[in-house]
Amino acid sequence: MPNLRWGDKRSYDFVFQGIPKHQVCSVGTYGQIADKEKRILFEAGLEIALEKVRPKKVLVYGTMPDDIFGPYKRNIKFIRYPSWQEIFAKEAC
Repeated sequence: MPNLRWGDKRSYDFVFQGIPKHQVCSVGTYGQIADKEKRILFEAGLEIALEKVRPKKVLVYGTMPDDIFGPYKRNIKFIRYPSWQEIFAKEAC
């Protein structure tokens, strides 16, 4: 399963090549959206990734804030999986 990953806008031209369109893909938010600068890069890259790959479904590892993913929920099904930190935090309680 393709994992959508990118750097900044310089990587957009090549990082999504070879990923079939209209497939199931994954993306991870863990470690990508807590920091303001990383969050900006994540949001911008997610928009480009979804535009270029046009996945029918995206598996999301980590948190899935509605202000980032909400605009895309009409056209793409997102399935969230908790990060290891979330799982262990629940077990510790």
